[in-house]
Amino acid sequence: MLSQPRLRPSASSPPPFAGPGGGREDGAVASRVVCYTQPMRDPVHPHAPAAIPFLWICGPSGVGKSSVGWAVFAQVQAAGVPAAYLDTDQIGFCRPAPPGDPDHDVLRARNVAALWPNFLAAGARALIVSGILETPDGVRRFTAAVPGASVTIVRLRATPETLRERIFRRGRGGGPPIPGEQAWHGATAARLLAGWADSVATAAALERQRIGDVCIDTDGQSVQEVAGAIVAQAPGWARLCGPSA
Repeated sequence: MLSQPRLRPSASSPPPFAGPGGGREDGAVASRVVCYTQPMRDPVHPHAPAAIPFLWICGPSGVGKSSVGWAVFAQVQAAGVPAAYLDTDQIGFCRPAPPGDPDHDVLRARNVAALWPNFLAAGARALIVSGILETPDGVRRFTAAVPGASVTIVRLRATPETLRERIFRRGRGGGPPIPGEQAWHGATAARLLAGWADSVATAAALERQRIGDVCIDTDGQSVQEVAGAIVAQAPGWARLCGPSA
């Protein structure tokens, strides 16, 4: 059964935005949780198999999705749960862009749908995905790609100042070297400023579209601290990871 679009009630506080990088994640964990996912167990059929937990970590470019997603994957593995990790940016390279799909959303959704049964067949019992997710239509498209999953959308946020610091750090060679990511390493100041402006605009659009079951403000937190906050607040994931979460 498909989850409803992740539409959060309007928040009274402004949306900060998050950042990655090997060191600190700039942003305070002030997360609000609004869940529209199906339960981990069907209360009408309690003996039915549990839905596979599927965690999607989204946010604007440069926010730290990949670093945090990998850290959550590591926590799940440490708990002894067979799991898989997927970065949708890395399965969406296609140049020139497919006709009618300039942002590669349809292509990436099809690739997620193709990989999903392979992960299950390989024994994965949890899946963590990181990638840009900007609209309710995108939420519906990607949720439809993973039938039988209990999907939770997590949106990372940090202030525009934090995004700027993160992106310029990437330009100086900091952060994880992610192939194809905006070509920020060694980019000119003008290119980095343009990337920052795009990230701020994307973050504003995410807030306007109310994307996310769980929203986490990450200024002032390390990657591990943000990953721990996700596990603690995403429905069912603390139980999945057990006492070590």
